[in-house]
Amino acid sequence: MSDVSQATPATQPDIKSLYSESIRDMETYIMFRIAKRVADLTPSLTEKGRAPIKFSMGAPVVPPPQAMQNELIKAMDTAANHTYSTPRGEPFFRQAVAARMKQRFGVTVDPDTEVCSLLGSKEGLGNLFRGLISYRSTASQKEVILVPDPGYASYGDAIRICGGLPMPLKMTPDNRYMPDLEARIKELKAEGIGPERIKALVLCYPSNPTGMSCTLDYYEQAVAVCKRHNILLINDPAYADLYFPGEEPPHSALEVAGAKDITIEFHTLSKPYAATGWRIGFAVGHP
Repeated sequence: MSDVSQATPATQPDIKSLYSESIRDMETYIMFRIAKRVADLTPSLTEKGRAPIKFSMGAPVVPPPQAMQNELIKAMDTAANHTYSTPRGEPFFRQAVAARMKQRFGVTVDPDTEVCSLLGSKEGLGNLFRGLISYRSTASQKEVILVPDPGYASYGDAIRICGGLPMPLKMTPDNRYMPDLEARIKELKAEGIGPERIKALVLCYPSNPTGMSCTLDYYEQAVAVCKRHNILLINDPAYADLYFPGEEPPHSALEVAGAKDITIEFHTLSKPYAATGWRIGFAVGHP
């Protein structure tokens, strides 16, 4: 009997060929490419007294508040915290989220039906895209999700992995970083992409990467457009709690009357509490 372990394969295995086309076509995450570029340039620039200042990834360089760390340490001693949680998240967390939405934005959400805990908002966004985009869509009829441009790079990557087509909403000084949504839908229709192929609209204010905020009036327009065309409004205000003293606090799309009919909003503890490694977030809105 031959020794199978010593047999030489006829051809070298090509594991990458087993991956889906959307995975094979993906580039390395842009933040990693920037980080490598910075690392390559840092020694020579530092020698010249021009050490680079990093403005790429929104990663806080301070630790979370000590009170949060203390609560985390105490929670480690609770046996129930080391087993599976409920699908929507523990009731005490969802109730705290509802209280926070009311206190910060004046928005009422039902902790039992309109709040879901997440392993960071990125996980929630990716799973939502998966649930929206049909795997039956053909290459020429890919379902579309509108995303801000410039915007958070992970939106486009996650949509492509699901087989969808991210289409840009151009954010420019001319439109005050609040693009005309109805006009964009008309442009796409002229290009052969009707509203029936547009599954969702993603907004992110304060904007990543520009930092610009939008008005409550703009959210009202977005809700109206999404209702008119049966498009889900996905709001990702990750930086809503970072603003200068004296500025008007950034808004939630859910402040708009009737927004919950068509809106899912994602929040994260990563930015406001410097807890990027904790992977805690939540979704609120349409159940």
